[in-house]
This record gives sequence, C-alpha cells and structure tokens, in this order.
Amino acid sequence: MAQEHRRAVFPLLVQQGPEGFTAGEIAERVEGPASGLSLHLAHLERVHMLRSWRVRRNGLFAVSAEGWRRLLGFLIDEYCQEHREIC
Repeated sequence: MAQEHRRAVFPLLVQQGPEGFTAGEIAERVEGPASGLSLHLAHLERVHMLRSWRVRRNGLFAVSAEGWRRLLGFLIDEYCQEHREIC
C-alpha cells in the first residue's frame, strides 16, 4: 500500500463494494494509465487485498473482504496489544 496508485485504487474499490470495477473503469477514476494499472492490480491480488473474476471479456476487480479482515486483524494484534481500547 506504500505505492500511490495502490493507495488510490484500494479506497475506490472499498467504496464500490462487491460489484467491483473493470480495469478500464478503475483507470478512469484514478486518472492513471491503464497499462501500468494492471501491475498494481496484480500485486494487490497477490497479497489477497483484491479478488478478480471475468464476465465475458471483462476482468472485474473488487476488494477481498477476507483479505481486508485479515489485514485489520493483524494490525490490531500486532500494534494494539497493550492498548486495545485505542483500536
């Protein structure tokens, strides 16, 4: 998530919900080149933050609810051990 394009894509997909967007729709909304976007989407999928599927010829991308839960759980466990009330 340290890369600016990934930081732009992730909240967009969180707000969209399980329906997701095509790569072209994502590129339009984050105003980035579609060619480089595929690398970022692939990376987010590899680390289980996104899921993808195909509908006809379109690849769709959405946030992985399970990946998101695991990340939040890790952050809470790792950084809030002594101050659970903050988290």
